[in-house]
Amino acid sequence: MKEKALEVDLTEYNKLIELLEKHDIPFRRDVVMDCPYGKILQIVYCPYGERRSDVIIGFGTYGAEDGLLEQMGLIPNEHIEDTVQGWLDAETVFKRWAEDFGFFVKGMEV
Repeated sequence: MKEKALEVDLTEYNKLIELLEKHDIPFRRDVVMDCPYGKILQIVYCPYGERRSDVIIGFGTYGAEDGLLEQMGLIPNEHIEDTVQGWLDAETVFKRWAEDFGFFVKGMEV
């Protein structure tokens, strides 16, 4: 029996891209995996070209079934024992990255 590809709601993924573009926060998009079960899409936050954090969404990611993002890097201290945090919306990730970008690059207020 062939398994069906996971259909993922990309609303939060696309919203994060829009927010990053609107505020000129550097990022890149990648396809991490493309398999019969679906793609895993990635947005990498990369000031000065260096990866500081990323999010993924797709087959096997925490929150994909609900259209939510999984983040690695820049996880708040209360979750520091985890290497990733899932079930995040675009606004939560954006606020973390924008705050870091403000301190890291140009003192931007969010």
